[in-house]
Amino acid sequence: MPRFLIVEDSEALREILHDVVVDLGHEVISVADGTKALEALAVTDFSFALVDLNLPDMTGFDIIRRFVGNPSTPRPCFVLMTGQIDKSVETEALAAGFDHRLSKPFGAEDVESLVARWQSRPVAQK
Repeated sequence: MPRFLIVEDSEALREILHDVVVDLGHEVISVADGTKALEALAVTDFSFALVDLNLPDMTGFDIIRRFVGNPSTPRPCFVLMTGQIDKSVETEALAAGFDHRLSKPFGAEDVESLVARWQSRPVAQK
């Protein structure tokens, strides 16, 4: 069963996302800032990390750059969550190492589709 890390500073959105992912049958750990996200990533193997772009203590880009610097930790599918539709944000996200982007607002079907696409990718990419 996939395990999700949700990194979102909005308590209301974090709770909604948590409930959506749990309703889809997955395990979830939710945190409100980048520091807690990096702590969770260091001690737990996640299948997916849904990371908000703008957090109180750092950006989603900061999180992935710091995480990628630690090769001893298994790498989840990193998904950037943002309401910004600027093409430069998408370009920077891919360059930073994000695997996917979910544009806010998104629904349960978007998360389901993401899981299905990620799990069906060729074995060499896993």
